[in-house]
Amino acid sequence: MDRIPDILLNHKSNAEERLFSLLQHVTLAGHWTAYHSLNLSEHEYKRWGEIDFLIVGPEGALALEVKGGRVRREDGIWTTTNRFDRTSHLTESPFDQAKN
Repeated sequence: MDRIPDILLNHKSNAEERLFSLLQHVTLAGHWTAYHSLNLSEHEYKRWGEIDFLIVGPEGALALEVKGGRVRREDGIWTTTNRFDRTSHLTESPFDQAKN
């Protein structure tokens, strides 16, 4: 799979770096391209938005929101726990992040 950019310029997370590396070995029918860290030109309610990975090919497009560490949803609240065992609450679900 092609990746744009073809090298990771400034990785924000180890999880994104790992996925970026794995995508170079993915082979799909047709021509597919993975775009990393795309800034959104506009967003419905956020001043600034970004897509971690946008995978585009002949069958369509897939937006991926990458989370490292552990991700949980408990009592309707989404949290992530990083490698230092620090837990943070997410303001929206990873699914809503990718959708929006």
